[in-house]
Amino acid sequence: MFPLMAKVGARNVLDAAAPQVLEGDWSWRRLVIHESESMQAVEDFWNSPEYAPLKELRRRYSTVRVAVGGA
Repeated sequence: MFPLMAKVGARNVLDAAAPQVLEGDWSWRRLVIHESESMQAVEDFWNSPEYAPLKELRRRYSTVRVAVGGA
């Protein structure tokens, strides 16, 4: 997936297999943060035909939460 992300100007910032919780409730086993050049780049990646089969595999074999935010 990284070449596809790079194609739209995104990069992997953090991939924590077991994030250490300092405060609050946290039941997730993994935290991944990506950075992108713009919301348009995120949408281009998310809706790209190249990502569609990978997204389907991810949905079939895992439970994820996806959030997007901008500064």
